[in-house]
Amino acid sequence: MKRVTPAPVEWTVSRIHFQKKPKIDLLVWQGLTFL
Repeated sequence: MKRVTPAPVEWTVSRIHFQKKPKIDLLVWQGLTFL
């Protein structure tokens, strides 16, 4: 069986991390998107 993480869960985790360190996550996200 494949382990599939529901999208809402990922969004919630992302929001929590984004609120803790928005600048760092934003830079990392932009870097990954740019690459």
